[in-house]
Amino acid sequence: MKTFLIVATTADGFIAQERGQTSTQWTSKEDATWFAKRTKQAGVCIMGHTTFATINRPLPGRTVIVQTTNLDSLADSEKQYGHLTLDGNWNWVPGETEVLFTDLETGQILEKLKQGQVKELAICGGRSVYAEWMKLGLVDTLYLTKEPRLFGTGIPLFKEKLDKQLKLISVKNLSAQTLLLEYEVI
Repeated sequence: MKTFLIVATTADGFIAQERGQTSTQWTSKEDATWFAKRTKQAGVCIMGHTTFATINRPLPGRTVIVQTTNLDSLADSEKQYGHLTLDGNWNWVPGETEVLFTDLETGQILEKLKQGQVKELAICGGRSVYAEWMKLGLVDTLYLTKEPRLFGTGIPLFKEKLDKQLKLISVKNLSAQTLLLEYEVI
């Protein structure tokens, strides 16, 4: 299974100014179009509870798996969604719009997805989820959109020490101002 991290940052490397801010408040429409196209192609997205709370809805044509440490703390509105468990059967249907919450460990989630014959997985944030998947060496590709904004302070892409080597695969202009960098994680 190909696993990729997909993220937009400011020119100074921040994914948000503060907790709870959605990237669509400051990123370009070209980035939103790219994100939708690439994540629909993958079909399955992983994101943390805080990131899901900022969008607070299913993403059409994608299965969203919300990785959380505490299922008991879900809001009533979130309890309407399904749960991905270790012993439950889960059959992934490509193109299906679905939200599943899980408190499984990252390696267990990966195994469930492999059992479900998922071919690609998009890691969509936030920084704790990005760091966990990257730290465990589970990311093959990094798609990094650089937006022409400076926050000065805010939430950085990673909050912990990492030492990963990247190989630049491509640079693409999403617009006259927005760059998309594709890296292979070595």
